[in-house]
Formats: sequence, structure tokens, C-alpha cells
Amino acid sequence: MNPIKDIEVLTTAVELAGFRVIHTEAGNMDSGICQFYNGIRTDGIVKDKGQWMLKESRQKLEPLGLFRAFNDTLEFRDALLNYVKRHV
Repeated sequence: MNPIKDIEVLTTAVELAGFRVIHTEAGNMDSGICQFYNGIRTDGIVKDKGQWMLKESRQKLEPLGLFRAFNDTLEFRDALLNYVKRHV
């Protein structure tokens, strides 16, 4: 199975923010999951048919404007970094 396309952009960003990637699993049709951990909590991202999403409840994401899918990897990277910085 192929690696998740463009995942390196996101894993590099979360590692610079103090997290380490603990699991990555590619799926079919440009999909997959990635989990990362900072010693306190585990967070995750999902890619489904080329769209990125945070793996978190709607209740937590909606007030931050993050309960949606992102088509652009760099836009998602910036949103992901803002999210992890707020919840460290």
C-alpha cells in the first residue's frame, strides 16, 4: 500500500510542535490516518479521498472553525498547528 500523499508536510509540522508520530496507516483512494502524541495526549488526523480532517469531536472543533474538511494540505497544516498549540 502506498504512503499517505503529502503526509510528510503534516508530520514535520507536528514534530516541530513537540509531538511524535505514533501511527500512520494508508488506505485506498488517497485516504489514511495518522496519530501523534506529545507525552500528555494523543491527537489524530484523517485523510479521506484527498481531504484532511482532525479526528476530534464536533463539539471541540466547531467553535474553532475546524469542523470541516480541508482540500489544501498547507491550509490544513496551519489549522492543525493552531489547534495543537491551543490544546497543549
